[in-house]
Amino acid sequence: MTDDSSGSSSAEGAFVESSLARIDTVDVADQTAVSSLLEELAAEAEERGMDALAERARAAAERVRAEPEIAAQELDAVRGGVALADAFSDLGPPPAKAPAPYPRPAPTPEPTQETTQEVAHDGPQAETKSDAPETSDPRIVMFCDEGLEQLDTVESALLSYEKHPGIGPINEAFRALHTLKGNSGWLGLSELETAAHALEDLLDRVRSGEEDAASFKPSVVLERVDVLRASIRALRAGPQSERGDAGAGDGQDAAAKLRRAAASVRVDVHKLDSVFDEVGELITAVAAVIKSPDLEGQDLPNFQVAASQLTRVAQSLHDSAAEMRMVPLESLFRKAARLVRDASADLGKDIALHIDGADIEVDRSIVETLTDPLLHLIRNAVDHGIEPAAVRSAGDKPEQGNLYLGAYHEGTEVVVSVRDDGRGIDVDRLLAKARAAGLVPSGEEPTRQEVLEFLFERGLSTTAEVSKYSGRGVGMDIVRSQVEAIRGTVRVETTKGQGTIFYLHLPMRLAMIDTMVVRAGTAIYAFPLLSIAASTQIGDVKRTQSPELGTLVQMRGRTMPLVDFSDLYETHVPSDSDLVLVVDCGTQELCLRVDEIVGQRQVVVKPLGPYLGNVRAIIGCSLLGRGDLCLIVDPRQFPSILCRQTRRVAS
Repeated sequence: MTDDSSGSSSAEGAFVESSLARIDTVDVADQTAVSSLLEELAAEAEERGMDALAERARAAAERVRAEPEIAAQELDAVRGGVALADAFSDLGPPPAKAPAPYPRPAPTPEPTQETTQEVAHDGPQAETKSDAPETSDPRIVMFCDEGLEQLDTVESALLSYEKHPGIGPINEAFRALHTLKGNSGWLGLSELETAAHALEDLLDRVRSGEEDAASFKPSVVLERVDVLRASIRALRAGPQSERGDAGAGDGQDAAAKLRRAAASVRVDVHKLDSVFDEVGELITAVAAVIKSPDLEGQDLPNFQVAASQLTRVAQSLHDSAAEMRMVPLESLFRKAARLVRDASADLGKDIALHIDGADIEVDRSIVETLTDPLLHLIRNAVDHGIEPAAVRSAGDKPEQGNLYLGAYHEGTEVVVSVRDDGRGIDVDRLLAKARAAGLVPSGEEPTRQEVLEFLFERGLSTTAEVSKYSGRGVGMDIVRSQVEAIRGTVRVETTKGQGTIFYLHLPMRLAMIDTMVVRAGTAIYAFPLLSIAASTQIGDVKRTQSPELGTLVQMRGRTMPLVDFSDLYETHVPSDSDLVLVVDCGTQELCLRVDEIVGQRQVVVKPLGPYLGNVRAIIGCSLLGRGDLCLIVDPRQFPSILCRQTRRVAS
């Protein structure tokens, strides 16, 4: 029996290779050649019991004969079907559908705990985005969104099973695949139905005891889940010709049934973003009306009452729109769990991941931007942060390493932390690398925290070996730049031999912030209110000149540099104003000359746009009540700007 199975697998492999080769070499411009090839593939697939692939190839041949210009699309669709069939071939065909081993699911998706409005978002789930236009068929859109969620459920359940084997996670994964299979068949997506059915059958054998649980390998299912996920994403983005024709005749009725059956309402994320942008414009318009110069000197008590009510309503509307954009970090943390599992197995390490705070919510765009930086930190920790078991054992550590991924609220921020109990960062080695790279002037002894900042210099790495996960000195600079792009900061703490902690301080929301608005020359700037420690006059304050540090002043019991906007931007002329802001730049404070303090304002952040490029320390712009344009400043970038201009900021 084993030999027959092996021979069958070999034959199927030869068929797959031959099919892909013929698809790649056929002349797409030759309608007859393409349709003939598709008919041949349909016949061969049917002989091998690949009914779904046979149906797809035969339907594709008919469409090519009717519309020769879509030959390339149809070939791509069949190529995907061949690849999908190959990925699931070693699981064997699913049981016969009549009689079905379990009842066919109703078209209604599994009810969720949420029965109120639900906002769909593509961000954290989509690792890559296709440039192809998305399908407009509401059935396919809804199916794909729910299918990706069901695959996430399967993945999460199997990762849980690996840590705590039991029937519970198997049942959870089985139910999700059962729903996916049913919805696929209902919409006529026969290949996805067949693939999901094969995995469902495998899990059913495990949970029924037909297959020994000890021999069950979740990796087999996880690999197929990745294939299914890629197929559904391609369906979500690709041409509609990629799906089967079965069930298409009652498309409108099916869509109506599905919408009525759904327990939640899904809103396209682009529509949600559009509403949110319009609400921001509304708040700006309200401010323009209330602050209009035409109202100066007018005694309008009724207008003031109405304006106050309008402001409250607009602010409440903005808060509601912002709340709809909030998503939990759970989806991002789930990706981290899969990464730790796969990377640790690949590197031969035993690493336990501990997650806390996955239910904390942040703005959707923050999750999208945070994905790459967070996964990079985790790869670094798994690869060369946590030692191999033999090294840990020799150092009186448990052989199993630990990685802690957490999130918590701190004031108006959310802090995401990545902590490992590994070898820690060799600060002396890092300093030596920085000196060799010319980052530290001869004779200068930077502080420990200043040395750790060199981790974020491009091309600098303390790892002797380069792997596919880390060690090239590329990535930590991107981690910082991407976090700072969403008004966040990165902080690192480390103890040699005990481990390292990275703290990512992030705003909960991006679109609106409280600021201090100032004027410098003819330009208007808005500083995040939390970055302003004080504002004062320095007319009588003692000043000291330093050839290296410039002008220093004694403020708040400390010596800090006195900086002018002309030190930051060449377009400004030096100012002789004695009015200064004491600005918190993250690692130190400085005094910044300004000509006028306009006052505190809540501003809507707008991007500068690609045509302006990357303006140093500017994170966006906003319109004030009277129509003045102000630039929103990120003062945490001031020290690096001043350093690049051969001026160091005192600690």
